[in-house]
Amino acid sequence: MSEICFSKSPIREVVFEIIFKKDFKWDPTIPGLFFEEIKYKFPNKNSVQEGIVEFQFNTKRKEHIQNFSQNEIPQFLNSDKNIFILIKRNGISFHHQKDYTSWNNYSSLIKYAYQKYVDIVNRAIGFKISNKDIARLELKYINKIEIPKNDFKLEEYFNFRPTLIDKAADLDAFIVGSVYKKNNSALKIQINTAKSDDKILNFILSLDCYTNTVEKEILEWSKEAHRVIEEKFLQTLTEKTIKLFN
Repeated sequence: MSEICFSKSPIREVVFEIIFKKDFKWDPTIPGLFFEEIKYKFPNKNSVQEGIVEFQFNTKRKEHIQNFSQNEIPQFLNSDKNIFILIKRNGISFHHQKDYTSWNNYSSLIKYAYQKYVDIVNRAIGFKISNKDIARLELKYINKIEIPKNDFKLEEYFNFRPTLIDKAADLDAFIVGSVYKKNNSALKIQINTAKSDDKILNFILSLDCYTNTVEKEILEWSKEAHRVIEEKFLQTLTEKTIKLFN
């Protein structure tokens, strides 16, 4: 992605998320202690609202009950506010929004912040996090691809695309996706149309690599996931599209 040295990067957000198992130990002082450790690189503190929907079945009334609640998630942002960390009770995620810098920069911040988080959890509750405590790892790249509308032909820009059933009709909108599995990881690729204007057609391309079986160290896994995503990104698009980023 950015390692390919695009002058006009299509990346809008990158997310690396670590989800812990349900029995993961937690202490409400962890976010505050964590902020004290990372505030030199992430000096801005905020919170975001997360909507939670729970479904229950009332056996007496034989009906489903839906409960909705709001949960505040601590957020820690860098000076430019385009890189931030979210801490949930059962996980931690690292977000890099526009303008994306590089994998080396992003992964080094992950390494720095996650080690601080592990140390804080150990000091706060005497619990050492290991791979056996992790339920899921996920690395996701979200790209916005802007293509001139004049004489647009889908096959000239996307190698990964829907099959045209009626060639006499114009394809107005689409969403297409696939999941590929290899070893203990999976890669989900999805492309869909987005709101466009009279001159530019917009498309969202997301590549999401994840695993529910954590056998490697998380940074080693993320490095391999990034390599796979970068490779499939190039295979998904034609050379004509790639030229738009230079």
